[in-house]
Amino acid sequence: ELLLRVATTFELPRAALDLYLKRLLATIAGWAGHARYRGWQQQLAGNSDERVKHMLAVRAAWDLALYEAFGADYPGIADVLRQTLMTPPEPCVSRSHIASLILQTAFEIAEREPLLTAITDLAASDEPARFDSRPDVQAVFCIDVRSEPFRRSLEDVDERIETMGFAGFFGFALEVAPMDGDVSSAQCPVLLSPEFVVRETAEGASENEHDKLAAKTRLGRRLSAAYRQFSAAAVASFAFVESMGLAYAFRLLADGFGLKFRRKPKRRVPSLATASHDGRTAGIPLADRIVTAEAVLKAMSMTDGFGKIVALIGHGSSSANNPYASRLNCGACGGHTGEANALVAAGVLNDADVRRVLALRGIKIPSDTWFVAGLHDTTTDDVRLLPVDLPESHAALMSSFETSLVEAGRASRARRAPSFGIDAGASVERAIRRRSEDWSEVRPEWGLAGCMAFIAAPRERTRGIDLGGRSFLHSYEFDQDSDRSVLELIVTAPLMVASWISLQYYASTVDNRVFGSGDKTLHNVVGGLGVLEGTSGDLRAGLPNQSLYFGDRLIHEPVRLHALLEAPTDAIDAILDKHPGVRELVANGWIHLFAILDDGARIARRTSDGGWIDVQSAFPAADREGFEPLEQRSA
Repeated sequence: ELLLRVATTFELPRAALDLYLKRLLATIAGWAGHARYRGWQQQLAGNSDERVKHMLAVRAAWDLALYEAFGADYPGIADVLRQTLMTPPEPCVSRSHIASLILQTAFEIAEREPLLTAITDLAASDEPARFDSRPDVQAVFCIDVRSEPFRRSLEDVDERIETMGFAGFFGFALEVAPMDGDVSSAQCPVLLSPEFVVRETAEGASENEHDKLAAKTRLGRRLSAAYRQFSAAAVASFAFVESMGLAYAFRLLADGFGLKFRRKPKRRVPSLATASHDGRTAGIPLADRIVTAEAVLKAMSMTDGFGKIVALIGHGSSSANNPYASRLNCGACGGHTGEANALVAAGVLNDADVRRVLALRGIKIPSDTWFVAGLHDTTTDDVRLLPVDLPESHAALMSSFETSLVEAGRASRARRAPSFGIDAGASVERAIRRRSEDWSEVRPEWGLAGCMAFIAAPRERTRGIDLGGRSFLHSYEFDQDSDRSVLELIVTAPLMVASWISLQYYASTVDNRVFGSGDKTLHNVVGGLGVLEGTSGDLRAGLPNQSLYFGDRLIHEPVRLHALLEAPTDAIDAILDKHPGVRELVANGWIHLFAILDDGARIARRTSDGGWIDVQSAFPAADREGFEPLEQRSA
């Protein structure tokens, strides 16, 4: 009724009303975005939601109130509004705009030239195409750009280890129900709705023990919730500080001097067993385990050649006092760590019943292959393998693998140190770890800053190339994808998520006032929803300056995403024809799309009109500069 009254009062026809309402939402983009996020979650659950409409009505009421209070002082203002909305905007493209676009395109060509050249040079070299024997260990990391430098370090440490890339939720869209009864979390990409509910339980606990532990922690959870509500209340700036401030003195001193006095909590693991949870069935039935396991292995291009140990390594970030903590965690896991997903995937793929059926369907996992789960801390570059009962025959191999992970972490930390202004030397280890515990640290790590490429291809196309922590790496074998369904999945899901990430960094860099979130040191967390810069205004939805700059130097250059797919051009075209939303991103220049052809010897670029042209090197080999790694950008 309110929106109708606004339209009637201003005499806005339908076309003008649509534009007017969109412009109103743009004035409260942060709050409207949060409302849309809430509505999206409801829609994924099959419900309807009108939060955005309600918020829009509130915003329109403000214009209506101003008009009714002061409209008489400005005769004809409604006519001006209506005429403005009905007049098609004239494109304003000046010489400076054209020059800027030419310079931007030239800059992006220069940025991608070393990457494309390195791939074709590697294909022309005498490097072995792939493992000539069964690898001892296969380590599957998330496609996240922060995994690439660690993968490179791990391969340098031990050439018997093969690394692969796959979305960090490992194909298991989960809703994880905490043992203490707190709110369940969706651990899957935002495009998806959780398929399975899994309950946390204490490691090795029976169902009866689980119930007792859950009941025991429920009271503590409620007290903790009341404490959080009190500390976050509107009056907490006075009442909380004055009543509880002194109790924080010891903790502030301990955190300030890096002292640790925290007890290690009992380890909780997701349970695959079926059980009742909030009136729903938790756990994953055998039939669903089989279907999901088969789909995941095919999507990984891992249907044969299994190593003795296959490590599924999710990732998360450790930081203190950081409102952006979830942004540093796994995006494929909904802003959570990937530990639960890795554990569930490993448990399903170790299931003897699952393997028996997979063998009948052509995927034969050797009896001496064991899947293990791990977690990569992207702040400290530590990788922790989660406990699993391995046979004695694998003990030495597992020990060797853990040693390799430690050495790879040390090498990765040394590479990353210059990007934080840390001098090389004995202090690197302490300085990097200190960043994860320092409550005053504005950038515990760089997140996905620097991202500029998405590569879906076999690892041999990039193995040994220093990609500088700027590429999403997804393992893909076109020869194993007979119906092209895996390629379609990659183009419509992981590539789209990588595009969103790239565009968020791009926009936050180009115009931080509109699309970013300003100065992190001025942020106030609002009700657990988001941040304000200062004490009022719109929710800030983008990245803070501290995630983009080191001093006055850009860490993330505004480069549009370059997508490299190892597949025939006709296969890529068929998928783009089927998905116009993706095709428009390519045609309008928001994604630069390339096809890796002839085993990497040739690369073609898709043009805006839908054609393909071979990419020729713009520079003689002697004049090429290297692909500048992220870790060197602030050095």
